Amino acid sequence: MRTILISEDEPDAQESLKNILKAKDYAVYTAKDGAEAIDVAKEINPDLVLLDIRMPKVDGLEVAREGRKFNSQTKIIFITAFQSPELVKEALKTELLAVSLEHLLWERFQYYHSEDDALPHK
Repeated sequence: MRTILISEDEPDAQESLKNILKAKDYAVYTAKDGAEAIDVAKEINPDLVLLDIRMPKVDGLEVAREGRKFNSQTKIIFITAFQSPELVKEALKTELLAVSLEHLLWERFQYYHSEDDALPHK
């Protein structure tokens, strides 16, 4: 079973994403801030991380940089309600995908899910 870590400080958004993914039979873990996300990621070594950019303690960009140190294979999708060119530039510097929470629809996830280099479902 593939593992997904959702790191989102907004409880309703985190719960919604968790429910959608659990219904598709993924093993889903959650973190409420960046520091917890780093700890959980080190413990579970997830296949995919849905990562809020603006979080308490440690922001998502730093979480991604830190995560790359111990697992360069984990796929990361940034989620955020804040849209700014600076955030997109910083996200792209980490060679990861940046998306907006408002536009993270199940169809979009399915599209990325079906790509050859995306997370395969087992």
